[in-house]
Amino acid sequence: MSWSTSSSLIENTTYSEDERINLYLRQIKTQEETEKLNVDKERQSIFDQVFSGAVYRMFKLPGLTYKSFTHKRIRIQIVPSKYIKKISKTYEFSCTLRYMRKYGKWHITREPMPVKPVAFNATKGKLLIEDSISELNNTIIRIYKILHKHFLFEVAFRKERFEMYKKNKLSFLELDSIDEELYFSDTERQTFFEKRQAILRRMLPPRRTALY
Repeated sequence: MSWSTSSSLIENTTYSEDERINLYLRQIKTQEETEKLNVDKERQSIFDQVFSGAVYRMFKLPGLTYKSFTHKRIRIQIVPSKYIKKISKTYEFSCTLRYMRKYGKWHITREPMPVKPVAFNATKGKLLIEDSISELNNTIIRIYKILHKHFLFEVAFRKERFEMYKKNKLSFLELDSIDEELYFSDTERQTFFEKRQAILRRMLPPRRTALY
């Protein structure tokens, strides 16, 4: 056998071996992707069943609705005026949880303002949340309780401001739109508006008369 023939056989053998290795790696990658896809479909099915069943307590919290509940994203919205009296109807608080496929866990990506840091308190200082329905249920309940405390504080705060107004310790000029919404009639709010406008007009400098 000549040197060139031997060299050709070695090259062919090496090439064939490389091809087999590459084929094996591609098969492994395809298998892993198929397994991930199957797991993803299984998770999706579980979350769909959980949401349609609505058995868990997180689905029975007054004032809380789900804008999204999937195996990849959960977005909740809490409107406190739906279950608490004497709180503004303009208040709406949203919070979003996202699934991080790389880690196989969840994290809070959007926190309700101005009640921060909800994530730290709701997850007990952990950055990530376990991928289990029970843990998500507990986390959402904790978020709800944190916000509920804030709502009660807001109710007490507004009531105190109104009491101060009645005792002439707070001027109508210091009232804001939330105070007026909660404790005053449309007629009273219109009166406040007219008084403020009159004060602003008095503060304007007089118009200069043109000299000809």
